[in-house]
Amino acid sequence: MWNMYEQPWLLVIIALGLFLIVGTLRSVNPDKVKSWTWAVPILVFAAGFALDTGVKTDREKVMITLNSLLNSAQIQDVQSIAPLVAGDYADSYHRSKARLIGHMKSRFSKPVFEKIKKLSLYIDSLESGKAKAALNTTVLFHPDSTVAQIVGRRLIGRLEFEVSLQGDGQWLLSKMELIEVNKQPVNWRQASGQF
Repeated sequence: MWNMYEQPWLLVIIALGLFLIVGTLRSVNPDKVKSWTWAVPILVFAAGFALDTGVKTDREKVMITLNSLLNSAQIQDVQSIAPLVAGDYADSYHRSKARLIGHMKSRFSKPVFEKIKKLSLYIDSLESGKAKAALNTTVLFHPDSTVAQIVGRRLIGRLEFEVSLQGDGQWLLSKMELIEVNKQPVNWRQASGQF
């Protein structure tokens, strides 16, 4: 079933149905159906778009966090990445938020990425204040970066994320794992010497 807070299409379809019903009733009994009844489908139609834009669901908030992280990584802006990472962050290589941010600061001191192209970004599961998501991407490295000199300028990668709901209502990154590079299984330890 469509979630009317994430997309307006359920209420748009209902509005179209109401439009047909009102039109049919007006053609059958033009004297009994008032002209203001046309406002009902219009209001339902408008409500669909108002709910979609006005209410941000947890799924939309998770996607906003992940897209913000991706955009910040593209421009190598550690200052805008740090607030999007949870205080209890830990992955298989970075045991804390401080180590992750420190690693990014040292790597981003020189140009790393030329372009990050998102192939797909989707949420696998979302329940009990935890979201699991995956990113498939093509990365074009800066020609002067260490990675470009060791592995080549272009690679296809897959990352998996865990995003958790914080006490203040924000969704922040709590874990990020490198899963594969160029269709081969890889983890952070294997890639850390090259990145």
